[in-house]
Amino acid sequence: MLGRVRARCRQKESSTGAGRQYSIIRATFPIQRSDGTATDRRWSACPDQWRGASPDGFRTVFMQGHPEYDSISLLKEYKRDIGGFTTGQLPVYPPFPRHYFDRYNKALFDEYKERVHLALSDGSVIPAFPEKLALDRLSNTWHDSGEALVGNWIGLVYQITNRLRELPFMDGVDPDDPLGWLAGDVSRLT
Repeated sequence: MLGRVRARCRQKESSTGAGRQYSIIRATFPIQRSDGTATDRRWSACPDQWRGASPDGFRTVFMQGHPEYDSISLLKEYKRDIGGFTTGQLPVYPPFPRHYFDRYNKALFDEYKERVHLALSDGSVIPAFPEKLALDRLSNTWHDSGEALVGNWIGLVYQITNRLRELPFMDGVDPDDPLGWLAGDVSRLT
């Protein structure tokens, strides 16, 4: 079930008394309180897990990363973050996106970093971001996986959603467990 949390996650006690919370990157997701009291959501929030969902596995789904990104989206975010550094919005120069640049692009952006630091130190104009030099060497290794993920999710939505807009589910679908996962039914997964 997506809601289980592994013990090796970083955990901290909430200062608001909301129970334990588990952190991923910049987000903190609540899970069921240690005293067993209500929260309607549990999250898979360990660093080695990249998804989180409401207990029914359907109504609310979060993913770490962006499987929908095209090849240049990370480059644009990297460029934005460098811009944030040059304007003082970020305290340190941003690191490379992991597993994204080849050696050529790493060397290109290492050189660019040196030029940015030099421009900042002597008060000259920040050099243009070398986007055009990097574009042909970017590799989108996640496209097929992202396409399969979104396609499978839309397929599940199609299987249980009623054709009449005023009815949320098809006949026979339990509104509290639309995929049947809470009852142990995994037939929709095959």
